[in-house]
Amino acid sequence: MKKIVVIILVLLFVLGCENVQKDLVYRGDEFNSLQKNKVFLLDNYLTNTVKEEIITCSGGHYKDKGYWCLNLIEVQQPVISDFNQKQQKKSSNIIKQPSNEIQQIKDDLFVVGYYGDIIHNIKDEWGLIDLAEVNAQLQDIWGNAADNIYVVGYGNEIFHYNGREWGLMNLTKNYDLNAIWGSSTNDIYAVGNGKEILHYNGNNWSIITLDKHYYLNAIWGSDFDNIYAVGIGKEILHYNGKNWSSIIFDKNHEFTGIWGSGENDVYMVGTGNELFHYNGSQWDSIKLDKAYFLTDIWGNNAEDIYAVGHQSAILHYDGEMWGSVTLDKNHEFTGVFGVSKNNVYTVSYQSTIHHFDGVEWSLMNFNGSDLFFKGVYVITD
Repeated sequence: MKKIVVIILVLLFVLGCENVQKDLVYRGDEFNSLQKNKVFLLDNYLTNTVKEEIITCSGGHYKDKGYWCLNLIEVQQPVISDFNQKQQKKSSNIIKQPSNEIQQIKDDLFVVGYYGDIIHNIKDEWGLIDLAEVNAQLQDIWGNAADNIYVVGYGNEIFHYNGREWGLMNLTKNYDLNAIWGSSTNDIYAVGNGKEILHYNGNNWSIITLDKHYYLNAIWGSDFDNIYAVGIGKEILHYNGKNWSSIIFDKNHEFTGIWGSGENDVYMVGTGNELFHYNGSQWDSIKLDKAYFLTDIWGNNAEDIYAVGHQSAILHYDGEMWGSVTLDKNHEFTGVFGVSKNNVYTVSYQSTIHHFDGVEWSLMNFNGSDLFFKGVYVITD
């Protein structure tokens, strides 16, 4: 008789999991390796209504069935059906970070994952929102304030965060967008694979048609009239405030990141044993100690710059030379961003987040897996 009851319970659980909505909001008191875990379901992300339902699972990755279980302790507070109300209280998807990891994070930290996941840390508390329902393949994140953040990827949507909730900006067709950057709230560009660059003027997204198909991986500018878009091939694109034009190199490159401290101090990174620097008049090759697959670059100033990439590559420039940082495990870093010399973050395909406090790099572990982080953005008080 006991065996029959167990079989029935297992069948009911499996059948219930197959019908779980894909859009989820996770809440909990802290990450833990408990056997029973509670997951709140977001019934419809776009209308911000919460389905008053809870499932119990044993932890792990079940995204093929439409949900995740991240080893959360059971939530004591009841579900609130108004998702907007929860977001305004900044408690809708809060998960405290483990006590044995980095403490007292004072930033708003956003991390995007390839399969539609957005990790958000608010004042040392973690939350995760899954945008899988809209089939997002997220690639990059940019913002200029805590209430003005954009995320781009593959599909016909661009996501915007207004400080309380995530909204959806529908595009006229599908785009493969790899990067986003803006000089201001009313001047934002998104680039990717194709013949178009998208531009946002504060009200609408418009299309800038290029002369041919480009594979653009990154974009950055020192101001509205000095913007670079870089990617695969012999050419990079430059915008002077009026027109986009090509800068041609002597051979093909795969550029993946660009950053500068000003219009006369710009760096590009990518694959190979070199990176490139622009001094205001020309691009020069800087030879590295070995071949790297660098994916992103960010600097605090002209004498404090980080470039990250695969095989745990973290390179640092101190104003005179480039050096490397050695970590104990292999990470494929995909993004780097910071707010000061003592506050830098890097993320990886392995769903890890590392933080530099000015002395050492530390791993921030929140028990997530298969999130495939692609970009990071930080806002500080």
